[in-house]
Amino acid sequence: MALKLSGESLHKMLNAEELIGYLERGFKDYTDDLVINPLRVSIEAGGDWWGVMPAYNRSIGFSVKSVCVLPDNQSRGLPTTRAITLLFNPVNGDLEVLADGTVLTAIRTAASSTLALRYTHTPADVFFIGTGMQARYHAKLLSACFRLNRVNAHSRDKKNVDAFLSECRTMGLNVDTQLKAQDADTLIVATTSTSPVIQHLSVANRALVSVGAPTPHARELGDGVLTECSAVVVDTAAGCMKEAGDIVQTIRNGSLSQDKIVELGTLIKTNTHLSVDKVLYKSVGSAFMDLYACEYFYRKALELGVGDQIDM
Repeated sequence: MALKLSGESLHKMLNAEELIGYLERGFKDYTDDLVINPLRVSIEAGGDWWGVMPAYNRSIGFSVKSVCVLPDNQSRGLPTTRAITLLFNPVNGDLEVLADGTVLTAIRTAASSTLALRYTHTPADVFFIGTGMQARYHAKLLSACFRLNRVNAHSRDKKNVDAFLSECRTMGLNVDTQLKAQDADTLIVATTSTSPVIQHLSVANRALVSVGAPTPHARELGDGVLTECSAVVVDTAAGCMKEAGDIVQTIRNGSLSQDKIVELGTLIKTNTHLSVDKVLYKSVGSAFMDLYACEYFYRKALELGVGDQIDM
């Protein structure tokens, strides 16, 4: 019997500190080569992106996620990222979990960003560019782990901004609609754009998190952003240097020097907290993040008696 975990159940079970603890171990294990984590297999077709992401750790098991990014879903009122994640027992191969990978992806991505900020910059005034599911979970995780001063957001659709800021208020965040991107110390860029939505950083901007543009041909960030950052922290160098257009293209055109790049797992393993003027955390996503997040929610579901038993 396997557990089916809906997006709603994942949302209700989420404890930010507990999940971040699992992911912190995951990043360290990845750095210590304790995870088999091949690059995703992906297909690009008609502006859409489809991928399969496997990962294995001998004590946790094997996970695989099937995921797609469909920009036109925004106009359909559907998530732009959709996924399903499976977790298998490492000993007998039993399917243990079938989870809503859409919500799992959003949660683990936000958790990794929050973890990265713990090693790079403590956010205070936060401006969100993009107001979808990724942005909402970033707001949720950041508000749980930091004492934020003010937040505001921008998106192409004002109704989406209003809905996002309303949700931020329910989280207890101080929404300041007068806060501008150039006055925020932290920017969270979570879009489906394929061309840069931000060209340069202001004097006030200290940390930038970018979790979109997951293909070599897509960009969220202009060349100037990469040039202006003193350090670029990535979830995995292998993934970002092959798949993230913001990294791939700027290395190619000389805007980004590879010696600026450091993996988050390296900071965690060496307990290094960066102290630089401007830092970027770029996440293209990695399968081991799904593996450790799925393991967390599986253990949490067993503890709380959550989830539907299904016979496979």
